[in-house]
Amino acid sequence: MWGKLLETATNDEQRTLAIKSNLAMTFIKQGNYSEAEALLKECLDKQKVLLGETHPDTLFTLMTLAGAYNSHGKHSDADALYQQGSEKHKAVLGENHPDSLNAMKNLAASYLRQGLYQEAETLYKKCLDKQKVQLGDDHPSTLDTLCSLAATYQYLSQYSQAEILYKQCLAKQMELLGENHPDTLNTMSNLASLYSTLTRYTDAEALLKRCLEKQKLLIGKSSHEVLHTMSTLATTYENQGKLREAEDLYKDCLERQKRTLGASHPDTLATISNLIDVYRKTSEAEALINSSNP
Repeated sequence: MWGKLLETATNDEQRTLAIKSNLAMTFIKQGNYSEAEALLKECLDKQKVLLGETHPDTLFTLMTLAGAYNSHGKHSDADALYQQGSEKHKAVLGENHPDSLNAMKNLAASYLRQGLYQEAETLYKKCLDKQKVQLGDDHPSTLDTLCSLAATYQYLSQYSQAEILYKQCLAKQMELLGENHPDTLNTMSNLASLYSTLTRYTDAEALLKRCLEKQKLLIGKSSHEVLHTMSTLATTYENQGKLREAEDLYKDCLERQKRTLGASHPDTLATISNLIDVYRKTSEAEALINSSNP
């Protein structure tokens, strides 16, 4: 009798934790990272006791919390959890399991963020080779890793290789997912960023404007992806000397970042710095115009 009651209580608690975990994911999508983190930490602590540290639900919550930390700018906290998650997935599920490969990819992204580009390249290539075998060349997760490898090459200044992979990934995503899919738009934004790095500003601007309008409609006007595209487009305007357009877009982006990420988030601070730079350039341009028109 007591065994039945205990089993029922345990199952009820598992369901409650699953509901809380799903609610936390909703908070993340809304940009409410503090709320999400508090809920996920509560879930994780209870799941470790109730289910064990290697239970799939526990590992899922661990990786979700890492993602919340990452989105909130708490990169060192995120990196530590990604390392734990990758090791635990590999030990429990084996290196070739889709969840293990996803954890491997997250760890590679952590390396990339820390500036460990060679380590990131090695891990992304290893993950990509395994995903092609386990999931196929056209699987969305495989294409996402391909795009991440392209970004790694961009950081390594291997621009030709980066462009080849971005274009390869974008063509596949357009065919399989459609132009309006978030993964397609993310690759489009990344390719535009590469064009901007290569001073191909006209190509970059056209892609970014096309991408931004679709992102605003599909994933919200203050999502991480939208804010990244807005910032990249503003920088592209600035690099072309379109200072008024850059100023307006930076200001719009800044207000959204303050509401969504907070005033002290690294992305918010970067936008403030960029906006100050535009103000300086605008003042210098106005001074030059005034001096030439006495």
